Amino acid sequence: MESGQILLLLTAWAVAQWPIIVYPDIDLDTAAAPAATLTFVLATLPLGMGLVLSSLWLLFAVFQKDASYGVAPPRLVG
Repeated sequence: MESGQILLLLTAWAVAQWPIIVYPDIDLDTAAAPAATLTFVLATLPLGMGLVLSSLWLLFAVFQKDASYGVAPPRLVG
């Protein structure tokens, strides 16, 4: 609940500042990267996300296996 309120607060703050990022000098258009850079980032983003997400899936799949496999159960005393 609190995280949603923080998200709404930050969103409202960003909308109130639009389009000025750093008052009074930098607006959104002057802070943007060149079009070629933005195109390259958007083109390579799916490949990078596929690599990272598949690596995370493999990491969690390996380390969430049953750790007791092949281990003898403990003996009860008494």
